Amino acid sequence: MAELMVLTLTEEERKRGMWLREFRSLYEGFRASGAVLVKGAYNREKLERLHTLYLEKYADYLYEEERGDALEVGNRRRMVTIEVAGAFNDPEIYANPFLLPLIQLFTETDAILGGFGSVVSLPGSLDQGVHADHPPLFGEDRFDLHLPCFAILMISPLIEMNDLHGTTAVWPGSHAVPRKEVQALCRCELPVVEVGDALLMDYRLWHAGTANRSSVPRPVLYSYYARQWFRDCVNYFQQHALEISPEELQRVPDSLRYLFLYA
Repeated sequence: MAELMVLTLTEEERKRGMWLREFRSLYEGFRASGAVLVKGAYNREKLERLHTLYLEKYADYLYEEERGDALEVGNRRRMVTIEVAGAFNDPEIYANPFLLPLIQLFTETDAILGGFGSVVSLPGSLDQGVHADHPPLFGEDRFDLHLPCFAILMISPLIEMNDLHGTTAVWPGSHAVPRKEVQALCRCELPVVEVGDALLMDYRLWHAGTANRSSVPRPVLYSYYARQWFRDCVNYFQQHALEISPEELQRVPDSLRYLFLYA
């Protein structure tokens, strides 16, 4: 059975702000597992500040009442689009020097940013249904299981994902086996994802948010990156996938503006 890949940055890699290891094995490992946990990819203090800002700016989404511009994705669990503005308009967040190279490696292209937002699990939320984020592109496993990775979901928690707050259960290898055989061929893993870590998943991977048994909301930042021909038309019928104003787009470095092709 495939296992969740775990990459921990070395002190030298942190110091230089870049990977110092051979990438071929990482590519092959992700092709097999469809999921990788990168430990310490972000500045922890920066994400803690974003957590405070998120609780202030998106306070209206932290109550049980449903919102017309936030998709309900489970019991007491909703998807909220975050505007790429102010502190959220930060290259470390949308073009992280450790994560973007992996995304480009795994998708074998200069993948662009398709969506940016959060999924927040309110206190008392139940386990989410097991799912993949997108149905098969061609409707049948016999075609889609053999395709290379076309999109990646990246999750970065604003509070630790664990047994109390809830985490994202993943079934490594489930992107590459028939849907009817996932439970038999793939084992569920429940990673602890600390603030500063990032979980990358093939868009076809089976996963599910687990229950939030704490007394506080559990927001995670998410981004999806994709080959330029792919656009998620399944999950964004209720809200925009990506929101950035012309003024904020001008703040994006010229070398990274291609990421916002959809905008």
